[in-house]
Amino acid sequence: MNIWIIVIYLSISFLFMIVWFYYLAQRRKRHKTEYPLILQKFKTALIKGDTNEIIESGNKLLYNVHFTVEHRKYVFVELNKKLEHHPELKQIWKEAYYKYYGIVPD
Repeated sequence: MNIWIIVIYLSISFLFMIVWFYYLAQRRKRHKTEYPLILQKFKTALIKGDTNEIIESGNKLLYNVHFTVEHRKYVFVELNKKLEHHPELKQIWKEAYYKYYGIVPD
């Protein structure tokens, strides 16, 4: 009886692991295809000055798996410029600061 409990437990655990890694692989693939579009959307929002679009696309960009160091710097510098005139960007600026420097801003 005990052996069946162990076999069932291991089978369920193995199945869960397969499903989890499949989900992560699909998420990574989706992030890779969406990354250039999100970056372009962010740049367009910066040019237009649309703060809601900056926040929305900026959050998607910051939490994308393929967010490069070069683009981290770009996002941080651009948000730093906009922060003085748009205080509602403070939260996303903090997140960009953390992503760029690796420390929480004071």
